[in-house]
Amino acid sequence: MARPRAGARGLVSQWGGCTRMARNDRWAGTVFVLAATLAWSASGVYMRLLSVDVSTTIALRALFGALFLGLACLLLPNRRDQWRALAHPAGFALVLCQVTGQACFVGAMYYTSIANVMFIGATLPFVAALLARLLLREPLKRSTMVSGLVCLFGVTVIVVSSGSVGLRVGDILAFGLTLSYAVIGLLPKIKPDLPILPPVLVGCLVTFALFLPMASVGGISRFDWGVLALFGATNSCLALVLYLSGAKLLSADEAALLSTADVVLAPTWVWLMFSERPAPATLVGGAIIVVAIVLHAVLQWRRSDISTNPAV
Repeated sequence: MARPRAGARGLVSQWGGCTRMARNDRWAGTVFVLAATLAWSASGVYMRLLSVDVSTTIALRALFGALFLGLACLLLPNRRDQWRALAHPAGFALVLCQVTGQACFVGAMYYTSIANVMFIGATLPFVAALLARLLLREPLKRSTMVSGLVCLFGVTVIVVSSGSVGLRVGDILAFGLTLSYAVIGLLPKIKPDLPILPPVLVGCLVTFALFLPMASVGGISRFDWGVLALFGATNSCLALVLYLSGAKLLSADEAALLSTADVVLAPTWVWLMFSERPAPATLVGGAIIVVAIVLHAVLQWRRSDISTNPAV
């Protein structure tokens, strides 16, 4: 009778150790994703600090992003295999979407308010779900469809309130950014072992090559050079590495929910530092979008917890 007790104690001890490891992984994942979100949220501050034109910003942000991503790629395991994945159509598509997304991201922040860009970009999960339904025939959950329609209403409120042509161009670019990254989110479903860092690095280099002829590099101040270097290092490289590290330790719903903090933080920093106040309609539309996203993420989170812990 003593052996079963000892075995039971060992099993309980082993289970407790696994539980503590899982809890520690979850905390580490949360810290990494929140740190990535904080780095991404500084993008609006960088844009408002810069005094260079949009083409110069796109080109040099991509250049500095490529430099720091190159350092990160040196630490990758099985580097040759990861670089070979670029020859796959999914790798080429990732590079193309990365180039489009980088150009739309900076262009949108140049032409419209930071709040507009962030709120429109927050609809990314629902745009990705719709594309997955149309292109991959994945089932579309009713809750996702309802939340997506609510987000669409919020985006409509924001875009309709953008009176000038420039603001609407920025809103369109923000949607182009959202569409590009929604496609990027689908590519791992086509090729599950698709690496991220090498295609993003190549995308930065291609973006730099495309926009350098239109850039005005000669008269850039030291301050602008410093801001551009920080923009590329933290926004293009550090945030991505932190997010990928944290997302591995969390469920997809948890990572998505935590990353929504970026939607609120980015406009807040710009408002506090530069007094860039969003229009009332933008705040209304943004509130609609954020509420829909958070409620949907919490609902999915609870469903995943129930499915993994049916006794709870």
